[in-house]
Amino acid sequence: MPRGLLRVRGRDTVKFLQGLTTQHVASALEGGGAASYGAFLSAKGRLLGDALFYFPRGEGDDEVLLDVDASFLPGLQRHLKMYKLRSKVKIKDVSSELRVLQAPLGLGLRSAAEDATILNTPTSELKSYAILTTPDPRHEAFGHRAVVPADAAAAAGWDAANDDVYAAILASQGVLEGEALAGLVPLEANVDVLQGVSFHKGCYVGQELTARAQFKGAVRKRLLPVLLRPDSGAPAPARLLPLPGGKGAPVAGWEALSDEDLNGPAAVAAAEAELTLSGDGKPKSVGKVIMPPVPGSNVAVAMLRLEYLMEAKGGGAPTTTHLLAGDGVQAVPLRPEWWGDRVDAATGKIDPGQREAWA
Repeated sequence: MPRGLLRVRGRDTVKFLQGLTTQHVASALEGGGAASYGAFLSAKGRLLGDALFYFPRGEGDDEVLLDVDASFLPGLQRHLKMYKLRSKVKIKDVSSELRVLQAPLGLGLRSAAEDATILNTPTSELKSYAILTTPDPRHEAFGHRAVVPADAAAAAGWDAANDDVYAAILASQGVLEGEALAGLVPLEANVDVLQGVSFHKGCYVGQELTARAQFKGAVRKRLLPVLLRPDSGAPAPARLLPLPGGKGAPVAGWEALSDEDLNGPAAVAAAEAELTLSGDGKPKSVGKVIMPPVPGSNVAVAMLRLEYLMEAKGGGAPTTTHLLAGDGVQAVPLRPEWWGDRVDAATGKIDPGQREAWA
């Protein structure tokens, strides 16, 4: 999907955003990086959508660019203006002036030859025009992003279809953006795993639900990619299969998931939203498909209860053996590489000190 840009400018910019987002904007800015990631919540703590925060150098602390899914931009702009009150900030949609370019392998910042497998754009030209270039702050595997003047992108022949391809790659990795996240709980949507939640900042709109889940509760379900295939009746391996690809290589994973021997068009067409655990007795609902597969892939994004996917507390095997997405369709949960070892098997919460608990 195409991206949009909101510019927040004024002497209260950091303070204003600090009270509205899950990210510690002040800390991210002080850290000297060019970008950060976070989300905006309703007063009840549910997701409105997410954003990447860009900090153009030379503007001091007075300007932040918000890179968002274009469908989420009008709603986010209304949300920000509702809370603006007396804050000394100006909020403007600059999507017609600036373009966000996104590519798994770096917009020419790594290898133009590798980029050519996804992008048909002379990226070296765009690089010279870039106002800002940065690795994706969510995870190194998601490549690079650049902000360029809109006319430069047009002159270089940037194809809007590139945005759709990149969004499809992210979806195959179990990553949702913008309004696709609306109504979900931040931790269940993996905003924390994607480094978008700070648990060491002051109050912000919707904080209570997120803080309570992290410090007093457990995360019982999360978004995961699931492979849809015709049901052979055989159980899947009793563990989360690794998603094809590797560090810095979501494109390799995308190509594998689009491969003909994995592509089950009949399974995709017949798939239902509800995911059930098959076994002795009555099938039990354990999750649902949040986003169906994009064309060319048979990987959907689903919300799944973790208790059926993780090792038992005593080290026993996971209980999941056979997930179904309707008659004749098997759903195989996949473990994204970007999860790393950050999710604790017992609580479902991020725990950077834990060893890998999903192998």
